Amino acid sequence: MEMGAMHKTIAVSCLVVLLLWWAWRVLNWAWFKPKKLEKRLRQQGFKGNSYRFLVGDVKDSAAMLHDAMHKPITFCNDIVPRIMPHIHHTIKSYAMIRCNINALQDGISQCTMLPAFAICYDQLLSKWEKAASTEGAYEVDVFPTFDTLTSDVISRVAFGSNYVEGGKIFFLLKELIELTVQETTGILLTWTMVLLSKHPQWQERAREEVFQTFGRNNLDFERLNHLKVVTMILYEVLRLYPPVSDLTKIVHKETKLGEFSIPPGVQIMLPTVVLHRDNKIWGNDAMEFNPMRFSEGVANATKNNVSYFPFSWGPRVCIGQNFALLQAKLGLAMILQRFTFELSPSYAHAPMTILTLQPQHGAHVIYRKV
Repeated sequence: MEMGAMHKTIAVSCLVVLLLWWAWRVLNWAWFKPKKLEKRLRQQGFKGNSYRFLVGDVKDSAAMLHDAMHKPITFCNDIVPRIMPHIHHTIKSYAMIRCNINALQDGISQCTMLPAFAICYDQLLSKWEKAASTEGAYEVDVFPTFDTLTSDVISRVAFGSNYVEGGKIFFLLKELIELTVQETTGILLTWTMVLLSKHPQWQERAREEVFQTFGRNNLDFERLNHLKVVTMILYEVLRLYPPVSDLTKIVHKETKLGEFSIPPGVQIMLPTVVLHRDNKIWGNDAMEFNPMRFSEGVANATKNNVSYFPFSWGPRVCIGQNFALLQAKLGLAMILQRFTFELSPSYAHAPMTILTLQPQHGAHVIYRKV
């Protein structure tokens, strides 16, 4: 009896110790570790809301986003209060701590890709031309149109097939490719149509450059790189409407960031759309569409600061950025050769973020043959 009681006591003791150990781990994960990180950051001057178990700022953020999404905004490039209302509120409430931080396609040549791009765009634009010839003008929601088009381009380049024939293969790689190339290019072209519709003088400058370079002939890769105005326009569109509105990084080891020491476990958010509109970096016209700021390249436009990253940067930079820019440059040039365009009266300016920055109610554009 005594041995049995002793074994029972030992078993109960082990169980209690195990439960206490798990309770400590959970408590440390849920409370002590976050509060320790918060204390270290506050000691270095960082401000913000206090840590709240599980929910954090999610409830407040969701409520602000719901209110912001309730209605469109007047057309302007100050879109941060709409797409990131909680971040906008946080920046206004707490002083920003700033420091300067200076610091798929590999096997496919660009010359090989270009003909595939051209075939896909030509098929789409021929349909538009036919419709515009009949009706005088053709209205289309370019957001889903360009999304499907870029899927077709990727399928044709990667698999030597059209979107339908390569559908099964494309579906298997969709999660890998979609955000890096497909949505990136489709969204870039969509916002380019919107901004050039609102700024017809830049649309005309780009068209003149395309005609001076190619006339009405087919585009070729070598001269495509000579389109300086078109490139400046695409860079400016990416500044104001980057495919991804913010980047999140998790610190895995103690990291020195300027004068600050960031402990492991801290999650850092880089609000791209906010930094791309910072007057201290871009000047007093940061909210304006001004492609001339890129006339001498990205480095000069940013004063050599790492403050322009529409495709992220470093080891995690978007693998499809060159693919996306080349495709967008070709697509825009081909559109400018054949059409003038303007926003439909039905267009409502309502940028929103669902992984990528996209128009909530689509982007209806009216095309007329040149």
